[in-house]
Amino acid sequence: MAGEIKPLADGKTVAAIFAEAGQLKEKTVSLNAKVMKINTHIMGKNWITLQDGSGTEPENKLLATSQEVVAPGDIVIVKGTVRTDVDLGYGYQYKVLLEEASFSPGLK
Repeated sequence: MAGEIKPLADGKTVAAIFAEAGQLKEKTVSLNAKVMKINTHIMGKNWITLQDGSGTEPENKLLATSQEVVAPGDIVIVKGTVRTDVDLGYGYQYKVLLEEASFSPGLK
């Protein structure tokens, strides 16, 4: 996976979003990533797991929420708001979450 996804010239990587989470909190970021998994209609949102080949476990996957639907395997440009230390209850806690994400075709 490493090197498989081209980073955006003016965007971030998954690793950078985790590393800079404190400074990026409540800011809008963009990244080029591959859709690994999507869970639809949970708590009124679609939950999309993204990877770009950067970062190391567990900070090599970024979870985004959106009203849009994308397919696993799609390369997408994602734009969303960084939220940190999100606790949804029931044991679902996220150090970083990308909310209100929108998607467009990504760079291959």
